[in-house]
Amino acid sequence: MVARFALNIVIPTKMAEAGLRATLDSIANQEYCADECRVQVVIVDGSPSRTLHPDDSALHLPGIDMTYLEVSDGSPFEAMNLGLQVATEGWVHILNSGDVYADCRVILRLAAVPAKDPRARVIASDAIIESRTKRFIQPIQPEKSRVNHQCFVYQRNLHERLGTYAAYPTARVSDYLFMMSTRSEEWHVLEQPIAIYRTGGVSGDGKSFYRRNCADYLLGKKSGPRIVSETALFGILSIARTLRLAPRSRWERPGPLAFSNK
Repeated sequence: MVARFALNIVIPTKMAEAGLRATLDSIANQEYCADECRVQVVIVDGSPSRTLHPDDSALHLPGIDMTYLEVSDGSPFEAMNLGLQVATEGWVHILNSGDVYADCRVILRLAAVPAKDPRARVIASDAIIESRTKRFIQPIQPEKSRVNHQCFVYQRNLHERLGTYAAYPTARVSDYLFMMSTRSEEWHVLEQPIAIYRTGGVSGDGKSFYRRNCADYLLGKKSGPRIVSETALFGILSIARTLRLAPRSRWERPGPLAFSNK
């Protein structure tokens, strides 16, 4: 008997009830066979006053295991790490509150990958970027640092090798560092987008470009003059304090990227 595809969807949220409901609706609209897929949703709420009450009907999707956690105000990566304590096996997908699946058959396509590509430990795709004024597809290009975590699904046990997300208040590229530390031969890229990334959240602010460049500098992918700015240098110092040591990216040169907040 073929094991069921287990998918853990971790949703960090903070004072974003409307966005959270949109994300949950997109999950509820997925078409898949419960005998072949097991879906668990872990909501990690960092709002000072709770985004939703645990008894709210929106937190009870038919046929889906739901877990609602509360976390004190802090890094979004602290929320992700807390969600990982519940998502202990199978595959993990981090969706920000407000981000939604690209269509109703995404989970079906994800579930088909392990049988087609047994070596796959990462499933990724192009991303649909949506703002108030425009909507476009951003092609996935890991070698050019173009990867969106909304379109990055991975096996939970990768954290055993790479550690948890580095949770430091000013280091907001921990997801990017994690993605770039995986091995390119472990990736399976889908032809159709996994999710729609709606800009405006923490990862979509005006400084995200500088933070990514700081990470690339630490990973040896860019030289200093390319990223010299006050914001970038501050980001480098923040990440360096978090990681202490950041070897080259596996996409560029061999060598593990070891980080953990244990």
